[in-house]
Amino acid sequence: RAHHGEPEGWLYIAHRKDGRWISGLEGDREFADHVARSPLVGKAERQNMTAYAQRKATPQQVAPSVGTTAANTNGLLLPWMPDYYMTLTGGAHSHTGSTGYWSSLDFAGGNASGRVRSSREGTATSMCGAGGGWTRVIHPGGFSTDYYHMFNTTYYNGTSIGRSALLGTIGTDTCAGGAATGAHVHWSLRTYDANYNGQYTWLNGRTIGGWAWWNGSGQYTGCATRSGVTACPGT
Repeated sequence: RAHHGEPEGWLYIAHRKDGRWISGLEGDREFADHVARSPLVGKAERQNMTAYAQRKATPQQVAPSVGTTAANTNGLLLPWMPDYYMTLTGGAHSHTGSTGYWSSLDFAGGNASGRVRSSREGTATSMCGAGGGWTRVIHPGGFSTDYYHMFNTTYYNGTSIGRSALLGTIGTDTCAGGAATGAHVHWSLRTYDANYNGQYTWLNGRTIGGWAWWNGSGQYTGCATRSGVTACPGT
């Protein structure tokens, strides 16, 4: 795929019964059953995913405008250590760079030495396996986050991690397709619906890392505001 970002990835669980494997992909009834019962799903991960389904946490259809109360994201940080920073290289855009909710941001540079860290504690999975540049973290409270294009990644397989855990460094990896021009991290916000089906969700009006994020007139052009300060791509 030639578009920026653009990987698609789903979790699945398989259970062997009567000599055959019964697999469940996100959104399937079997997946929900396996989440509830499988010993492969840790207690924290099961609680998080079940909470999503019970809350029917689907994306809001009409996002708030500037000046309204910013939507709560349960303390999610931006993907670096507190007291460090990266440069915003791409404002709110869809995960594919073409269609869908504007769920993603691009970051590079700054003084964080390129190290990408988890936005909050949760359960981490390396979506492309060991050495791949894509990690997903399922957080408590209704959200999960994706980190793409990384290199020198830490391998996680449904692993419980803490807030600001090291995931990798900015890079140009395209293990699941897409494209990258220059080393950066493609950060995306996700949630789950009542059928345990993961989906990317809107950023407009949400607060991440103390900044309220707003769509621009086009993809990649949006800015963020905090205490009277506005940060736009390139800052």
